[in-house]
Amino acid sequence: MLVGGTGFYIKALINGVDTIDVPPNKFLREGLKDKNIKDLFEDLSRIDSLKAGALNISDRKNPRRLIRAIEIAQWRNENPIAQSHKKLSSNTMLIGLYSDHSTLKRNIAGRVDKQIKDGLLEEIRKLLKNGVGWKYQSMTSLGYREWKEFFAGSKSKEDVIENIKKNQIRYASDQLTWFKKDRRIIWINISEPGSQKRVEKLVKKWYYHKDAEED
Repeated sequence: MLVGGTGFYIKALINGVDTIDVPPNKFLREGLKDKNIKDLFEDLSRIDSLKAGALNISDRKNPRRLIRAIEIAQWRNENPIAQSHKKLSSNTMLIGLYSDHSTLKRNIAGRVDKQIKDGLLEEIRKLLKNGVGWKYQSMTSLGYREWKEFFAGSKSKEDVIENIKKNQIRYASDQLTWFKKDRRIIWINISEPGSQKRVEKLVKKWYYHKDAEED
Protein backbone atom coordinates (compact mmCIF):
# COMPACT_ATOMS: atom_id res chain seq x y z
CA MET A 1 0.00 0.00 0.00
CA LEU A 2 1.37 3.38 -1.03
CA VAL A 3 -0.10 6.54 0.50
CA GLY A 4 0.70 10.08 -0.57
CA GLY A 5 3.46 11.24 -2.87
CA THR A 6 3.56 13.72 -5.72
CA GLY A 7 1.75 13.04 -8.96
CA PHE A 8 4.93 12.32 -10.84
CA TYR A 9 6.19 9.97 -8.10
CA ILE A 10 3.00 7.90 -8.23
CA LYS A 11 3.05 7.87 -12.03
CA ALA A 12 6.70 6.80 -12.05
CA LEU A 13 6.05 3.86 -9.72
CA ILE A 14 2.96 2.59 -11.51
CA ASN A 15 3.72 3.37 -15.15
CA GLY A 16 7.49 3.34 -15.05
CA VAL A 17 9.82 6.07 -16.29
CA ASP A 18 11.61 5.55 -19.57
CA THR A 19 14.39 7.94 -18.51
CA ILE A 20 15.18 6.36 -15.16
CA ASP A 21 18.33 4.67 -16.46
CA VAL A 22 19.71 7.77 -18.15
CA PRO A 23 22.92 8.36 -16.16
CA PRO A 24 24.04 11.80 -14.93
CA ASN A 25 26.59 13.51 -17.14
CA LYS A 26 28.81 15.47 -14.75
CA PHE A 27 30.83 17.04 -17.55
CA LEU A 28 27.67 18.28 -19.28
CA ARG A 29 26.18 19.60 -16.03
CA GLU A 30 29.35 21.46 -15.21
CA GLY A 31 29.29 23.13 -18.62
CA LEU A 32 25.65 24.18 -18.25
CA LYS A 33 25.51 25.25 -14.59
CA ASP A 34 26.23 28.95 -15.24
CA LYS A 35 23.80 29.36 -18.14
CA ASN A 36 20.54 31.26 -17.67
CA ILE A 37 17.16 29.63 -18.29
CA LYS A 38 16.74 31.33 -21.69
CA ASP A 39 19.98 29.84 -23.02
CA LEU A 40 19.22 26.44 -21.47
CA PHE A 41 15.82 26.36 -23.14
CA GLU A 42 17.37 27.28 -26.48
CA ASP A 43 19.93 24.48 -26.06
CA LEU A 44 17.13 21.99 -25.38
CA SER A 45 15.15 23.27 -28.38
CA ARG A 46 18.08 22.58 -30.68
CA ILE A 47 18.52 19.02 -29.37
CA ASP A 48 14.86 18.05 -28.85
CA SER A 49 12.32 20.60 -30.07
CA LEU A 50 9.36 18.34 -29.20
CA LYS A 51 10.45 18.03 -25.56
CA ALA A 52 11.11 21.76 -25.34
CA GLY A 53 7.66 22.53 -26.71
CA ALA A 54 5.99 20.14 -24.26
CA LEU A 55 7.53 21.70 -21.13
CA ASN A 56 5.14 23.53 -18.83
CA ILE A 57 5.85 27.03 -17.54
CA SER A 58 7.28 25.74 -14.25
CA ASP A 59 9.76 23.44 -15.99
CA ARG A 60 10.84 26.20 -18.39
CA LYS A 61 11.78 28.38 -15.43
CA ASN A 62 13.64 25.65 -13.54
CA PRO A 63 17.33 25.43 -14.56
CA ARG A 64 17.79 22.06 -12.84
CA ARG A 65 14.96 20.50 -14.86
CA LEU A 66 16.15 22.11 -18.08
CA ILE A 67 19.64 20.71 -17.58
CA ARG A 68 18.22 17.25 -16.89
CA ALA A 69 16.07 17.50 -20.04
CA ILE A 70 19.16 18.41 -22.09
CA GLU A 71 21.04 15.52 -20.48
CA ILE A 72 18.28 13.06 -21.40
CA ALA A 73 17.92 14.41 -24.93
CA GLN A 74 21.64 14.15 -25.58
CA TRP A 75 21.79 10.61 -24.15
CA ARG A 76 18.86 9.51 -26.33
CA ASN A 77 20.58 10.87 -29.42
CA GLU A 78 23.60 8.75 -28.53
CA ASN A 79 21.52 5.69 -27.50
CA PRO A 80 18.46 5.65 -29.79
CA ILE A 81 17.56 2.00 -29.14
CA ALA A 82 17.95 1.86 -25.36
CA GLN A 83 14.74 1.97 -23.29
CA SER A 84 13.74 1.39 -19.67
CA HIS A 85 10.30 0.37 -18.43
CA LYS A 86 10.46 -0.38 -14.71
CA LYS A 87 6.99 -0.36 -13.19
CA LEU A 88 4.73 -2.01 -10.65
CA SER A 89 2.29 -4.77 -11.44
CA SER A 90 -0.53 -3.67 -13.71
CA ASN A 91 -2.99 -5.06 -11.17
CA THR A 92 -3.08 -1.88 -9.12
CA MET A 93 -6.00 -0.06 -7.53
CA LEU A 94 -5.94 3.74 -7.33
CA ILE A 95 -8.16 5.62 -4.88
CA GLY A 96 -8.23 9.40 -4.67
CA LEU A 97 -9.58 11.21 -1.61
CA TYR A 98 -10.96 14.73 -1.90
CA SER A 99 -13.23 17.13 -0.04
CA ASP A 100 -15.11 20.32 -0.79
CA HIS A 101 -12.95 23.42 -1.13
CA SER A 102 -13.97 25.01 2.17
CA THR A 103 -13.10 21.84 4.09
CA LEU A 104 -9.77 21.60 2.27
CA LYS A 105 -8.88 25.21 3.15
CA ARG A 106 -9.84 24.68 6.79
CA ASN A 107 -7.79 21.48 7.08
CA ILE A 108 -4.71 23.04 5.48
CA ALA A 109 -4.95 26.13 7.68
CA GLY A 110 -5.23 23.93 10.77
CA ARG A 111 -2.22 21.86 9.71
CA VAL A 112 -0.08 24.97 9.15
CA ASP A 113 -1.11 26.41 12.53
CA LYS A 114 -0.11 23.13 14.19
CA GLN A 115 3.29 23.17 12.44
CA ILE A 116 3.92 26.67 13.80
CA LYS A 117 2.81 25.62 17.27
CA ASP A 118 5.10 22.58 17.10
CA GLY A 119 8.14 24.78 16.46
CA LEU A 120 8.60 25.18 12.70
CA LEU A 121 10.03 28.69 13.04
CA GLU A 122 12.49 27.56 15.69
CA GLU A 123 13.54 24.65 13.47
CA ILE A 124 14.31 27.02 10.58
CA ARG A 125 16.32 29.28 12.89
CA LYS A 126 18.45 26.31 13.92
CA LEU A 127 18.96 25.23 10.32
CA LEU A 128 20.14 28.71 9.32
CA LYS A 129 22.39 28.90 12.37
CA ASN A 130 23.97 25.56 11.39
CA GLY A 131 24.74 26.75 7.87
CA VAL A 132 21.77 25.41 5.93
CA GLY A 133 21.12 28.34 3.58
CA TRP A 134 18.17 29.25 1.39
CA LYS A 135 19.81 27.71 -1.67
CA TYR A 136 19.60 24.21 -0.20
CA GLN A 137 16.93 22.02 -1.82
CA SER A 138 15.29 21.36 1.55
CA MET A 139 14.83 25.10 2.14
CA THR A 140 13.00 25.62 -1.16
CA SER A 141 10.08 23.37 -0.19
CA LEU A 142 6.63 24.60 0.80
CA GLY A 143 6.48 25.82 4.36
CA TYR A 144 10.18 26.68 4.44
CA ARG A 145 10.93 28.96 1.50
CA GLU A 146 8.29 31.49 2.56
CA TRP A 147 10.28 32.34 5.69
CA LYS A 148 13.15 33.84 3.70
CA GLU A 149 11.42 37.23 3.58
CA PHE A 150 10.72 37.08 7.31
CA PHE A 151 14.40 36.62 8.12
CA ALA A 152 15.25 39.37 5.64
CA GLY A 153 12.94 41.68 7.60
CA SER A 154 10.55 42.37 4.72
CA LYS A 155 7.54 40.37 5.99
CA SER A 156 5.93 39.80 9.34
CA LYS A 157 5.41 36.38 10.90
CA GLU A 158 1.66 36.68 10.34
CA ASP A 159 2.11 37.51 6.65
CA VAL A 160 4.42 34.53 6.15
CA ILE A 161 1.98 32.14 7.81
CA GLU A 162 -0.86 33.44 5.62
CA ASN A 163 1.35 33.06 2.55
CA ILE A 164 2.19 29.46 3.47
CA LYS A 165 -1.51 28.64 3.75
CA LYS A 166 -2.26 30.19 0.34
CA ASN A 167 0.62 28.36 -1.33
CA GLN A 168 -0.36 25.02 0.16
CA ILE A 169 -3.98 25.46 -0.92
CA ARG A 170 -2.78 26.31 -4.44
CA TYR A 171 -0.49 23.29 -4.44
CA ALA A 172 -3.33 21.00 -3.33
CA SER A 173 -5.46 22.33 -6.20
CA ASP A 174 -2.62 21.68 -8.65
CA GLN A 175 -2.26 18.13 -7.33
CA LEU A 176 -5.97 17.51 -7.85
CA THR A 177 -5.72 18.82 -11.42
CA TRP A 178 -2.79 16.46 -12.09
CA PHE A 179 -4.51 13.38 -10.67
CA LYS A 180 -7.86 14.13 -12.31
CA LYS A 181 -6.20 13.32 -15.66
CA ASP A 182 -5.78 9.70 -14.59
CA ARG A 183 -9.06 7.93 -15.38
CA ARG A 184 -8.02 4.86 -13.38
CA ILE A 185 -8.50 6.70 -10.08
CA ILE A 186 -11.70 6.07 -8.13
CA TRP A 187 -12.59 9.30 -6.35
CA ILE A 188 -14.09 9.37 -2.86
CA ASN A 189 -15.46 12.54 -1.24
CA ILE A 190 -14.33 12.27 2.38
CA SER A 191 -16.76 15.04 3.35
CA GLU A 192 -19.67 12.67 2.73
CA PRO A 193 -20.96 10.26 5.43
CA GLY A 194 -19.85 6.66 4.96
CA SER A 195 -16.86 7.52 2.78
CA GLN A 196 -14.52 5.33 4.83
CA LYS A 197 -16.84 2.31 4.54
CA ARG A 198 -17.02 2.85 0.79
CA VAL A 199 -13.24 2.78 0.53
CA GLU A 200 -13.05 -0.42 2.58
CA LYS A 201 -15.70 -2.06 0.38
CA LEU A 202 -13.88 -1.11 -2.81
CA VAL A 203 -10.54 -2.38 -1.53
CA LYS A 204 -11.99 -5.70 -0.33
CA LYS A 205 -13.75 -6.26 -3.65
CA TRP A 206 -10.55 -5.50 -5.59
CA TYR A 207 -8.34 -7.56 -3.26
CA TYR A 208 -10.40 -10.77 -3.37
CA HIS A 209 -10.97 -10.42 -7.09
CA LYS A 210 -7.21 -10.04 -7.56
CA ASP A 211 -6.53 -13.17 -5.51
CA ALA A 212 -9.11 -15.13 -7.53
CA GLU A 213 -7.42 -14.11 -10.78
CA GLU A 214 -3.98 -15.14 -9.48
CA ASP A 215 -5.33 -18.58 -8.43
